[in-house]
Amino acid sequence: MAIKRIFGVFGALVLLSGCASTEPGAAGDTGSQCIVMKLDDDRSLIECPDGTSVTLVDEEHGKDGALGEAGEDGDPASGPEIDGDPGGPGDPGDPGTLCSVGCDDERTARISCGNGTEVTYAVSLCGDPPRAWLGVGSEHACRVRTTDRRVVCWGSDTVQKLGNGAFTVDQISASLVDTRTLPNGIETTWKLVSSARSHTCALTNAGDAYCWGSLAVGEQNGSIWLPAPLDMSDLPENSTWSTLTSGQNGAATCGITTSGAGYCWGSDSNGERGDGAIAGNLHGPSPIDTSALPPDTSWSVLSAGRFHTCGLTTDGKAYCWGSDVNEQLGNGRFVNGSQLSPKAVEVAYLPEGTTWSTISAGDSHTCAVTTTGEAYCWGDDSFGQLGRNGVVGPSDYPRPVDSSTLLPGTHWARISAGSEHTCGLTTDGAAYCWGNAAAGRLGNGSASGLQRDPRAVEIDALRADTTWVELALGGAFTCGLTSRADAYCWR
Repeated sequence: MAIKRIFGVFGALVLLSGCASTEPGAAGDTGSQCIVMKLDDDRSLIECPDGTSVTLVDEEHGKDGALGEAGEDGDPASGPEIDGDPGGPGDPGDPGTLCSVGCDDERTARISCGNGTEVTYAVSLCGDPPRAWLGVGSEHACRVRTTDRRVVCWGSDTVQKLGNGAFTVDQISASLVDTRTLPNGIETTWKLVSSARSHTCALTNAGDAYCWGSLAVGEQNGSIWLPAPLDMSDLPENSTWSTLTSGQNGAATCGITTSGAGYCWGSDSNGERGDGAIAGNLHGPSPIDTSALPPDTSWSVLSAGRFHTCGLTTDGKAYCWGSDVNEQLGNGRFVNGSQLSPKAVEVAYLPEGTTWSTISAGDSHTCAVTTTGEAYCWGDDSFGQLGRNGVVGPSDYPRPVDSSTLLPGTHWARISAGSEHTCGLTTDGAAYCWGNAAAGRLGNGSASGLQRDPRAVEIDALRADTTWVELALGGAFTCGLTSRADAYCWR
């Protein structure tokens, strides 16, 4: 097993365009790419690849003035000795200026100082990286680059799921998705990307969805080797998307519009679209059936698995639909076979008032994290992917993941369910994996056997300060994105 850097970029919290000297540049300056990082509670640092940097002090401070030099002694030959006049205190030091760094919006960073000075920057990103910058399918992976917000893909190119306009079988390095046919051409910038078994979908910064590969979109069948726009004819006028999800080993894609409505398209062999019927493949979005849910239900998270899909509503409740053959819907055996519409995940055995912050549907199991930082999994446990340590066997409702190996004071932040393994991120940026260790996909140095409790991903070969912000699981491999926006994969 080896963790390999796939595509590294210079990136962090804020990417600035214009920082070529030790003084912040004017807005719109097209100098070298720079980053702004919070050093601690009192300081922020602007750092540029040309070696220049500026430290912004977030707390007023000054320094004592130096004492003046002592006067010279009197001349004894000319009379009584008289000491010279001791020097007075030096001028007080220049007090520091209170400054802060914030985001006006995703594209504008602002530095505001207590003396009234304000500087704004046109930036490529201001704020935390979107969590779906990394999309992994069963045999390929894609990501959005922080430097220019373009999508690159690598791995298997069967059915042209890499979207580079070429007919290649394998791509061992990251290649650009060809956007020359899109309205903005090569100037197209992307918000997120999501990869599946045989296709890829991505969302532009304008909220428009495009897909390529198998299970084509619009009126076309077969394979599409360039990004094609999603058919929006059945959606309300001017609809745009806030997020997309494709199961890493699945054939369906789902999305949430900016109004909170959920839609799915593609395969529906087991009701994974959740539209209330099994109607074969659809090449355009079909609304998720919410007739049994509370009025005005809106979706905040959707996660497509292989043959099932799960989602969270804005009130923190979890629902799943599709195949329940491995109890992956978590509804307490209330459903046999397939569930064609969303049904609530059973929480009767969890603490009262439990709500969820994130959810992930895998091949035959599902995992989620509560708003208090506890992780739960349910469904198939053939490879220990539920993370219950000595307890073996499937579960038809959420069971707690063994957290005894986590550092004291840390909790789960995110979780990702794959085919035969699961990985999670903790609040201190550490990565843990469990389940089938075959091919080294757990990243803990083992390439065989089953790991039934979470074990830390080894980072000995990486920078000492490496922390993770995203994990995405492929068929027999795992990829992660660090806080410095470097992408790594291992198997």
